[in-house]
Amino acid sequence: MPRLLPLLLCLLASLACAEPAQLRIQGSNTIGAALGPALVRGLLQAQGASAIERQPGVSANETTLHAVDRNGLPLHIDIAAHGTSTGFAALARGEADLAAASRPISDSELQQSSPWMAWR
Repeated sequence: MPRLLPLLLCLLASLACAEPAQLRIQGSNTIGAALGPALVRGLLQAQGASAIERQPGVSANETTLHAVDRNGLPLHIDIAAHGTSTGFAALARGEADLAAASRPISDSELQQSSPWMAWR
């Protein structure tokens, strides 16, 4: 968790500079079901975003946040909380920008990951 927050803050800070942006967070249901959406909402508010709306996703433990940044650009953040292993797998497939993890990555998950994830 200590590594997650700084990365989340950096990624969300970049949203304010982009055109219609999308951030995809997948992984731990311990983090993503309630804490993740609350952190995203709080950071968006701190960055001056408006019209922040949280909507349920297609499946259980999925959430989408929509907002408008201070420059009037739309923001779209998807959060899917189906377990830490799903976050690592989604990163490896390029289907997530951030993995929410409530535990360290396992050796087998690391072997299946992209080369850029070999930071462990």
